[in-house]
Amino acid sequence: MLFSSDIYIENRFKRDANLEDDDSDDVMEVFPLKLDPSFDPDFIPPDSGTTEFSSLTRESMDHQCFEQIKMYEVFHEPEDFQEVSVVQKIGQLVCPNNCSANGDCNEGICKCNGSYAGIDCSHDRSTPPSNLTLPEQGLCKTSKRACAKTNVYGVFISQTVFAKLEEFKIREN
Repeated sequence: MLFSSDIYIENRFKRDANLEDDDSDDVMEVFPLKLDPSFDPDFIPPDSGTTEFSSLTRESMDHQCFEQIKMYEVFHEPEDFQEVSVVQKIGQLVCPNNCSANGDCNEGICKCNGSYAGIDCSHDRSTPPSNLTLPEQGLCKTSKRACAKTNVYGVFISQTVFAKLEEFKIREN
């Protein structure tokens, strides 16, 4: 027995999203993608610049695909013959920069070893903060704001930062 939905498997159609009339039943044909056998993913055209963006693009695509896979409950359960689920197996492959060999990959997230930090575990925790700035060059004017504490802006590798503050008063002579 042939159902009407079976006919559309060979000739797939979808609504044209660009039509102004939302009540229209106009459809356009969608052709399946075909792989070009002459395509070489490793080919770099001459005078094309660098390929630094490609690793970031790949990481982004890996992460997006992994997020899509995680949405389906069936991929969270291991099969009878497998010890780990599809999500666990793929999650071990999609960590940024493979955790720089300084951490363990779990479901796409790096858990860094003790002395490393960052989303890809590539930064040593002992690295001091960089690009530090203080509001008002660190001076506090009680007429403008309370002086009990101040913000420090910069790039911090570690979540715990220690600072030595020195309090003093400037008086006119």
